[in-house]
Amino acid sequence: MRFKLKLTNEKETIIKVDYFIELASSINMLLDSNYLRYIENGAYLLNRKIYKPWTFSRLFFEKYSFANKEIRVLPGDSYLIVSTIDDNFAYFFLKGILKEKCLRVGEAIFEVRSVSVLNQPQRKQIVCRTLSPIIIKEIQRIENSCPEFAASFVEGVKKNLVSKAKAFRNINISPEKIEIQIVNNEKIKRKTLRIKNEFYVGYELLLKIKSLPEIIEIAYNCGLGVKNALGFGCVEIIPPPSERVLISFEK
Repeated sequence: MRFKLKLTNEKETIIKVDYFIELASSINMLLDSNYLRYIENGAYLLNRKIYKPWTFSRLFFEKYSFANKEIRVLPGDSYLIVSTIDDNFAYFFLKGILKEKCLRVGEAIFEVRSVSVLNQPQRKQIVCRTLSPIIIKEIQRIENSCPEFAASFVEGVKKNLVSKAKAFRNINISPEKIEIQIVNNEKIKRKTLRIKNEFYVGYELLLKIKSLPEIIEIAYNCGLGVKNALGFGCVEIIPPPSERVLISFEK
């Protein structure tokens, strides 16, 4: 299930460039504490690794500018994508939105104007673009200009999807049953990311994915690569699916 939140800030506000941890914390605060405990206790545990069944995009602002290591957000609208494969997450997330009617990013407060739900893809093949950088641990030291980058990146994404398929849906699938292609190597954007005082490399790019519909669903709703619940690896299908308003606080 995928939600699109229309947000607004009536006053100019400042947030950190690396705001993902603060935004992840804000989303977690909307959720039921028992549900979070259920996830942390290994609801989706595989090979001693806890998988979390959600992801979210970066914030898309209408008016903003950069200043040093901060983003100056001018009054206006913005939007955020939040996606999950777990109906319980969806229930508690919407319940939290109805109660709080806002998201906090550090000291900044963004009021929720509406929540729309996007149609789910029932496809064996998609072309998608990143809404937040994809992190693949195995290739942190490989430059995207190197000849071996594409193969290593694709292998890392496949390996991660195989694990998620087992953890979330108990599906056993071999990497050979997942076809992934980087659409345009020349348009790959490499991002240095700071997460909890550690540095990672993330990539923004276009991908073509072909596999079982269940694998496409996992990629779409849970994200690609690692650190998805911190807002990384969120992708959008091209063209985006239709949406309908589920909740509105519009005045």
